[in-house]
Amino acid sequence: MGLDLFKDDYPDFKDQATNRRSDNINPDPRNFIINKLERVNEFTILEVTYPNCVNFEGRKILVLKGMTKEQIKNLKTLDPHFGTGSNTLPIVARFRPTTEGWKYALAFCTHV
Repeated sequence: MGLDLFKDDYPDFKDQATNRRSDNINPDPRNFIINKLERVNEFTILEVTYPNCVNFEGRKILVLKGMTKEQIKNLKTLDPHFGTGSNTLPIVARFRPTTEGWKYALAFCTHV
């Protein structure tokens, strides 16, 4: 027993919530917007929005190592996940997409 939050009385809400959870679990690495970009030492901090993602409104703060602003601006895909292999971007850290998260990213890049 329990409370059914998605009763059939609200079919539109149920369909929207179900679709959002099933379709938007992971960001689409081909669908992104770079909102903010800052170079600090050998690192570049990015605030990126993935329109199809719902966690934190699709916003992510990423720290990449060894890439120039120009290289990043020319990217066709930007997968925010850590990975290994030749096609993986040099993401070395991720932070919460908040003002505080940006400050932590700056501190990381300054002190590492």
